[in-house]
Amino acid sequence: MSPLPIGEIIQLALSITDKLMDKIPNYEQRKREQFHKLRDKYEKEIVKNYPDRDDTRIDDYRDNLLRFLQDFNKEVAG
Repeated sequence: MSPLPIGEIIQLALSITDKLMDKIPNYEQRKREQFHKLRDKYEKEIVKNYPDRDDTRIDDYRDNLLRFLQDFNKEVAG
């Protein structure tokens, strides 16, 4: 079995986080909205074809999402 590319790992982490947020009813709505907004921007940019895609923007969105996931993990872990 070959390792997953980083893009697939990020998509998997985003999907798991989204589902976990649904299971935590008292998670702050502001943070949920922030996550969904970042995820949407990232996903819209990553599917664009080369001339239209901004790889720097993708990197920024990915970095912001990863920071959000790290913070979310800390909050959920206690």
